[in-house]
Amino acid sequence: LSFCPGNRSNLIQAGAIPALLAQLGPMAAMAHHAHGESCLVSCAGALWNFASKNASEWTGTDLARGIAMLVRLLDSPRIEVVSRAAGALRCLAAQEPNRGLIVAWRGLPKLLRCIAQGQAIAQCLGTLYLIATSSDFANRRAILSSGALPVLAVVMRTREDENLQFAVSTLAALSGVASLDMADCVSRSDLFRLLHWSKGANAAAVRHDAARIAQILTWSQLPHAHDQPTSPCSPALDRLPLQ
Repeated sequence: LSFCPGNRSNLIQAGAIPALLAQLGPMAAMAHHAHGESCLVSCAGALWNFASKNASEWTGTDLARGIAMLVRLLDSPRIEVVSRAAGALRCLAAQEPNRGLIVAWRGLPKLLRCIAQGQAIAQCLGTLYLIATSSDFANRRAILSSGALPVLAVVMRTREDENLQFAVSTLAALSGVASLDMADCVSRSDLFRLLHWSKGANAAAVRHDAARIAQILTWSQLPHAHDQPTSPCSPALDRLPLQ
């Protein structure tokens, strides 16, 4: 029912969100049973549908509790649950106050772990990008302290799909507050490659964001910037399993 846009507002007004949230705990406890797994996937999918076009109708305790529960679902062993929870968080993060709630509920380390493990990469990167563009400086600093730079650098180096643009856009949004740290993670050769990027419909956006990163980093004025990533980020770059 929640898949149909015409039903969503009526379902929300009827109390669907708190009802679903109340069932998430019991469903998670039964996740090792086939029925519990199926219900958990459906519940997470319904919450994503409610968040996709009706995020403004998530209010008060439902909103805070909903974000907390969605962050918890990122720990699920089922990729179907993770992708739906991450999708819902991405939709909710479109509103500025919700970005701080995702940070407060320790969502950043889990989003980064999912990206590094290749789970729901687009949804998680989309959420990171929105938080990186937050007007709250503390949210952007929280991304950096969570270890985002090496993870984003791997995506930028290894992907050629929409995830590449998300990673480059997020790095560009963070470059103003992390230029020195970023110089140790992002190689000049990667940036030069992206400055001439021509693949996909968003190639112009990739080139624009790569140019922004390059301008802020000002390589000629940073003696520790090398063609290959160096400490402290390079060990993590080599270990991450992104392909």
